Amino acid sequence: MLVFVAFVLHFVCVLTTNVSITVFAPKNPTKRLFALERVQPAVEIAIDHAMTDKLRGHLINVEYVNSNASDVDSPVAAFKFMSKGVHLFIGPVYDFGVAPVARYAPKWNIPVISPGAFAHSLNQKRSFQTLTRVHTTFNSMAEFFYRILQHFGWTKIKAISDRFGRNDIFIDFCDLAISSIHQMVIINRDKSYVDYEKYEILREPRDQMTSHVLEKINIKFAGKLNVS
Repeated sequence: MLVFVAFVLHFVCVLTTNVSITVFAPKNPTKRLFALERVQPAVEIAIDHAMTDKLRGHLINVEYVNSNASDVDSPVAAFKFMSKGVHLFIGPVYDFGVAPVARYAPKWNIPVISPGAFAHSLNQKRSFQTLTRVHTTFNSMAEFFYRILQHFGWTKIKAISDRFGRNDIFIDFCDLAISSIHQMVIINRDKSYVDYEKYEILREPRDQMTSHVLEKINIKFAGKLNVS
């Protein structure tokens, strides 16, 4: 991200001497991979790196927005800063937050750089023309997984998903990861058929959840119940 932000700054500074950047990231919890206090130092280093002799005399103004991992707060803030005049959005990171911002950005001709935006649907350039994802995404993960299926000739997938798994990264992380594999199977269905079935674990009290997993998943997918 450091290199890419610096590159975009060089490009924007050719067009104007006063550059305005808006950075979206959740303030809490701070342990999240892309929390605001973790993103801010990286952005500042990128700006310092970009301020070479060629950019001397340019003014770069950065404003930080607590996006709250929200699909509402991010687009509202984007409209606010767009009316003030902005040249670059860094973030949002949260998939459901970056999607609406990245849809509007082409209308404003604003580039969006996100270290998140993992979901496979965000790979559609027709809808997200100015979005650049600078991190490993679920698209590349799903493609790697599908190549493994092809290599070993596996034709059946039973995906077990926990919708609340890894919410420390962002909400629905696990569910979106599994969905990207399903999407890859659908895209390649004409090339090779894969029997795909997804099962979502329900959040229940521990004793009920154990019984639920054993009876619903073990019997349905494995064909037997083994309690030991």
